[in-house]
Amino acid sequence: MLFHALSRQRDDERTAAAALELLGNATRPEPGDEPNDPAREATARATAILLALIRGVGLGVHRLTCVMDAGPEQLSIQADFEKSAHQVLSYGPPLGIFTTILAAAYALGESAAVTIRTEGDGSETVRGWLLNGGRLEPLSAMEVRSAYSAHTPGSPTTRYEPGFSLPTHPPPR
Repeated sequence: MLFHALSRQRDDERTAAAALELLGNATRPEPGDEPNDPAREATARATAILLALIRGVGLGVHRLTCVMDAGPEQLSIQADFEKSAHQVLSYGPPLGIFTTILAAAYALGESAAVTIRTEGDGSETVRGWLLNGGRLEPLSAMEVRSAYSAHTPGSPTTRYEPGFSLPTHPPPR
């Protein structure tokens, strides 16, 4: 058990470092370009999305997953949190790694997928979104089932629901 926890922590640290490197690459302007900070804008967008996701799910235990295509490899993180009437408790990797991966995808114009699995009342509910063209769009229940089942076997009590609407922001400049 301890070995598994340490191994996961090491993997999460590598994922965070890779996402930060990608995000850092987005801040280097090409010669002749006006200076801007797409990483800062993308991080603000990703943070707003994280807060909207937390607000949008009901009470209970949740697993938030973000997967980003980063060239030949994928960056992914699973962050667990519990939402009660009065607080949100985060378990496992910090939700900041989720935000960094999503921000890197925004800043670089890459695609990413986000899911939330909610456990409660002896069942689980899965919702999903796809980042494409700078917008995180809700997936239909059928799309969520197809995408989620390809990587994680669901149980007979798993319900697949469409993602809910999230705030839209102008793409980073």
